[in-house]
Amino acid sequence: MVNGGVLVSQDLSCAGQVSLSAALPVLGACGLSPTVLPTAILSTHTGGFGENTFLSLNNEMAKIMAHWQKVGFDFSAVYLGYLGKRALDFWTEKISYFKQKNKLILIDPVMGDHGQLYRGIDENYVIKMRNLVKSATILTPNMTEAAFLLGKKATSNSLKTATEFAAELSSQFGVSNVIITGISLNKEKIAEVGITADHSWSLIQKKLPG
Repeated sequence: MVNGGVLVSQDLSCAGQVSLSAALPVLGACGLSPTVLPTAILSTHTGGFGENTFLSLNNEMAKIMAHWQKVGFDFSAVYLGYLGKRALDFWTEKISYFKQKNKLILIDPVMGDHGQLYRGIDENYVIKMRNLVKSATILTPNMTEAAFLLGKKATSNSLKTATEFAAELSSQFGVSNVIITGISLNKEKIAEVGITADHSWSLIQKKLPG
């Protein structure tokens, strides 16, 4: 077997400092060895830059995965971020292989923010994502994504609402660890909350520009 480290699968946005361009340096700084399965290449991320280009890599993903399996790559964990429609179908099909091997599977169900879905994401995508997140051992939605997964509206960005959402997600989808990210409390403060089988926690930080 070949040690592949952490398998990271999400898009590469060429501008905007999100997805792979943000994840890889963080994982490297943590001393982890990421192996990348890119889902798509975008000229920019989908917020604020107008009509970005989008090239799906779904066909290439299958070829890459087949090569890894032939070589005997083994991964300590799987980290899924922004997928896109075709890559979501790909991972819905493939995730059971990693789940059977009891890997740590972190799913960031990137779909929207500020109460709205991102461009190119629709209700059918949300329905499929609800199925995929059942395989997660760690789930990290923001408030908007948590609300869409639950079929609710995020009426407030309070720690109380976020903790309730986290508990409901854990119960409804059978995920043992849920972290709600990017909870904008006011102009100066941003927070996260987490819940496991035996306790919950929260972290409040000063907002940084960007």
